[in-house]
Amino acid sequence: MIDDQAQAVVVADSEAGNVYIIGGGVGVGGGSYAFVTSNVTVYNVETGASWHAAYMPQGVRAASGGLGEDGRIYVFSGYNSSLVTTTQIYDIATDTWTTGTSMPSAQGFTSCAVIWPYFYVMGGSSFYTTVEIYDAISDSWSGGVALPVNRWAGQAVYCPNDNSIFYIGGTDSWSNALDTVYRFDLGLSSWSPVNSMPTASDGPGAVLGMDGMIYVAGGSDQAWNVLGNVLNASSYYCPTNDTWTTLQNLSESRKYLGVVSMQDGLILALGGNNLTTTTPFVESIRPIEAITSVSSTTIAQGSSVMLNLDVETAFATQTSTMVSYYLISDTGIAYPWNFQQFVAGDASISIFISEAMPAGQYELHAFWMVGFETGDWNVPEAVIAITIEATIPLSQKISDLQSDISDLQAQLTAAQDQIAKLNASDSQKIADLESQIADLQDALNGMNASSSQDISGLQDQVQALQDKLDALQTTTGTAKDSASSANMFAMIGMFVAIIVLVLVIISMMMSRSKK
Repeated sequence: MIDDQAQAVVVADSEAGNVYIIGGGVGVGGGSYAFVTSNVTVYNVETGASWHAAYMPQGVRAASGGLGEDGRIYVFSGYNSSLVTTTQIYDIATDTWTTGTSMPSAQGFTSCAVIWPYFYVMGGSSFYTTVEIYDAISDSWSGGVALPVNRWAGQAVYCPNDNSIFYIGGTDSWSNALDTVYRFDLGLSSWSPVNSMPTASDGPGAVLGMDGMIYVAGGSDQAWNVLGNVLNASSYYCPTNDTWTTLQNLSESRKYLGVVSMQDGLILALGGNNLTTTTPFVESIRPIEAITSVSSTTIAQGSSVMLNLDVETAFATQTSTMVSYYLISDTGIAYPWNFQQFVAGDASISIFISEAMPAGQYELHAFWMVGFETGDWNVPEAVIAITIEATIPLSQKISDLQSDISDLQAQLTAAQDQIAKLNASDSQKIADLESQIADLQDALNGMNASSSQDISGLQDQVQALQDKLDALQTTTGTAKDSASSANMFAMIGMFVAIIVLVLVIISMMMSRSKK
């Protein structure tokens, strides 16, 4: 954060992803804070950036407050140079401040629980058991059921699932911290003690997590602003089982810090002070997380896609899951809402894309509600970009297939014709060779017997040619490659030419010998 603030009113606006740190004390000196600030620091959770909003009309520390469903933050009473009774109201949308009806009494170190439109402001360093209820709609105050004991510098947390307000820790004397916890049953309008927290603490931060658990962090063993041992302890409380569990320590020990819960399950600890300085430090823990996904971002008309939710919880037990979803096209046309309920565990549903839905780019908006034993969690909206592709009609598919079959039949006919031509060509070449061989045999029979030895050798060659011819006929009968047949015919023709040449030479020699 850009500012270091302690004893500030710290409120989360989960929808925008921002945390507001309002007023508080800054710096440590002379046994207290150096000064009271009217700064409003806005911290963005996603980016880690922070900036200033409009200043408070009157800077205060040790005040309390909360966010209303009307988008305004209410800040009650607190300490400036002295205790004040003012009700200061900040409008997030317009970045402006107004004032409401003042509290009936000036208080400091109060704690506030919001049950819209009511704000329960309880405890305090002046009127220790007082509970004052502010009605934001009528801008009026009324008295509530008093705390059973004196308390200030503790934390009040509302649990809708339990229909109760819990007052946690605090003190009844500046020099000591308490571990006691009291539960106010809104239905019965009565207070009763529940199990004590693991570590006694003044000035801790506390908040209801999205899993229905109450998370408590930091504080001190004394309520004084900058005295006592500052704590880094943290723990969570299960209202259903009335049990406390110790968590990992804060990275930095501090008191009078703010602890808030974001809608996505993240819990943050911001600001506060130790004995020597106020701090702008921010740290977080994520006890619960949900991830929405689809089986494919490209979907054909007339097919389905799976919408999935993966929930990871550190402490809570998941009991149910529900989802609502709709599609909106890139032209702004929205398709109807759908609703379905599931059992415990990771949820998956099949979304059918009608053939009538136009092809194009869409956004799938999914809203999950996860049920726990300790309450329900409205998971932040998930938006997933998907593409719907046009499907080829069945008649077109059949036509394309018939066209492919016709093409294959034409190719087969052409191949058969080529084979027939090759076979006819090979038959003619075989007939020509047979004729040439017959002529050679006739020539040999007419030659002089004195050349019998030479003629015998030629006959052997002729027989070899006959054997090759037989082999060629066999090869042609089994449709060998036409190029190989052509090469063989060329070789045989060459051998025949050589034999004819030899026969001519022999004939000439025989004619000379007779002379």
